Amino acid sequence: MLRFSIVIMTANLFFASAGAAQDTPDVKREKRFHDTYLKFNQKPTPEETWLNAQANSSSGSYEIQEGDTLWDISDTLFGDPSFWPKIWSLNTSDIFNPHEITPEVVLQFEAGSLNAPPALGFKEGDDSESGPKDAGDKMSVKEKEDQAKADAQAKVDAANAEAEEKKKAETVSDEILEKVEIPPPLNKSRRPVNIPQSLPSWTAKQSLDEKILMDVVPKDRFFSNVPTILSAYISDGPTVGEGTVYQTEFGGYSAAVHHYIYVKLAGASAGQRFLVVKDVGPVVDPLQPKTQVVNSGILTHVQGVIQIGELVNSGESVYRAIVLESVYPIEKGAVLISGELPSYTLEEATSSVDAPARIIGGAYSGQRSVYGKDQILFLNAGTSGGLSPGQFLSVYKSQIVRDPQTVERESPRRIGVIKVVKVGTQFSTAVVVSAQTEIRTGDMTFPAYK
Repeated sequence: MLRFSIVIMTANLFFASAGAAQDTPDVKREKRFHDTYLKFNQKPTPEETWLNAQANSSSGSYEIQEGDTLWDISDTLFGDPSFWPKIWSLNTSDIFNPHEITPEVVLQFEAGSLNAPPALGFKEGDDSESGPKDAGDKMSVKEKEDQAKADAQAKVDAANAEAEEKKKAETVSDEILEKVEIPPPLNKSRRPVNIPQSLPSWTAKQSLDEKILMDVVPKDRFFSNVPTILSAYISDGPTVGEGTVYQTEFGGYSAAVHHYIYVKLAGASAGQRFLVVKDVGPVVDPLQPKTQVVNSGILTHVQGVIQIGELVNSGESVYRAIVLESVYPIEKGAVLISGELPSYTLEEATSSVDAPARIIGGAYSGQRSVYGKDQILFLNAGTSGGLSPGQFLSVYKSQIVRDPQTVERESPRRIGVIKVVKVGTQFSTAVVVSAQTEIRTGDMTFPAYK
């Protein structure tokens, strides 16, 4: 039987048939082919769709007819021509070119099983003109099983060979690495390691229950004559200023550095600078007996410094001003007073004195109860109690504050030093210079309970 093959050289070569090509393109058919090509080449056939399709087919053979394409064969086997790319992808070892298929070739289709994928193959006829081989020349079931076993063994042998080659490569790599010589350092002299003094040290100790503990001891460093802004202090009463923050240029509640605000004050001139502060609320001594008249100071926040600009409302004495420095946001209602940002310096105390005062609160909300190094706290004594700025005071631990059931009633332990930085008549502001343990509200600056 004479066999022949024809490749259709058109704009779409994926569907070349075994017969002669038509002279003019079928536009509708070409569009259908192109849509399918886009669908199955850009997004592979979902496995679930393929399994549903091949489940309706059974093993059988199909002889390629003149004019057949893989599109037609897919339609014949599955009732859907769109599976032609999947057929070819599973049989590339037999169908090398989807554009070139031969008439009178027996195409064998296997639907597959749980362990074997569907397969589509072909077997050509004799080279003589006597026609295709008869049924007796087809592979028997036994031959197919032997061939499958041989193919499986070939895959195992290939995998073993690949693993052996990889192992040899790793061995070679290790041998090469062992021969690599690391050059010595340029400077062979061993230098001593200098540990920065700022790093904390540690000490081991043993508690009563025999557990080994470790305490980290921070390093105290003092930078002499380096000013630190005093961001909050305690006042004897409400702040009385020369004007107030009336409004912000953006219409919000607060402003920051380089923002413009409107202030209300009388008799100002362009270029004047004012300190902006705001009273936050009272600071009440929590240990003061309730039978006594409440004597409280006022927590004041330092917000920043402003500079007066142009008069913008002469009827209400409103000026435009710019925020030059900001510690807290400049808020509406804040008070303008003469002066610059208050500051203090901390230095190591060579000595300290005792004074009849007690810690009653701290910065932020005024209700802070625990203080560490460099933190701001307030005392219930001022100039009336003999205090003055720059004094170093000893701090004594009030064990009753920590444990109301304690038997300690006298001789409190000295636990730290504070520096007085701002003083009023009845109250003072101080900063913690050093502390052996935490300092708390209720601790005293004199060595006696009262």
